[in-house]
Amino acid sequence: MYIGYIVGTIIAVLVIACGCVAAIHAKKNQKKCKWAIWAIIFGIVAMITAVINYNLFD
Repeated sequence: MYIGYIVGTIIAVLVIACGCVAAIHAKKNQKKCKWAIWAIIFGIVAMITAVINYNLFD
């Protein structure tokens, strides 16, 4: 089963989307939002990890 890949990918996409929305909202209000950037980075790393797990355990 590819449940780890599916769950990892879903979580990564949700975290990236949340980070992007927060970063855009902060930019519109001319504020800095460090957690949004960290969320985007975390989402990208989670996506890379999901791909590695998919290829490693295929």
